[in-house]
Amino acid sequence: ALVDTTKGNYNNLEFDCYVRLGLTGLILSVTMKGYWVPAFGLDFLGLGYAHAKIDFSPELGGFPGLDIGGSILLGSDPTSSKSINITINVGFFPDYDYFYGSVNKLTFQSVLDAFSVNVQLPRVLGDTGFPDGLLASFA
Repeated sequence: ALVDTTKGNYNNLEFDCYVRLGLTGLILSVTMKGYWVPAFGLDFLGLGYAHAKIDFSPELGGFPGLDIGGSILLGSDPTSSKSINITINVGFFPDYDYFYGSVNKLTFQSVLDAFSVNVQLPRVLGDTGFPDGLLASFA
């Protein structure tokens, strides 16, 4: 994982970039490798595996595709197993659009634990939410 220990030193971030030019058009793609923690100098925030891909095609009227997404880590220590992990990916294409979103265990207690709030809620209240996580998608 990429860790920015200087809180603002963007030099530690690594990206893979891809450009393809052909008879059918142009594809531009950028993908972040690993996680940036703390993102934007915020100790509770981590961003990772962000990606964007844009397709340009004169045959299809110029702009036929966009694909973006990534992961967000939230918590007093975003690299901890107790952090809240949110993943979102969306795509817009001429033939179809899609959305994918997921979050790991998301209950009142897991949010308190992620932010190191030392309070033990009664089980019925602490387990309120999505104890097995939440996933939503459509295409």
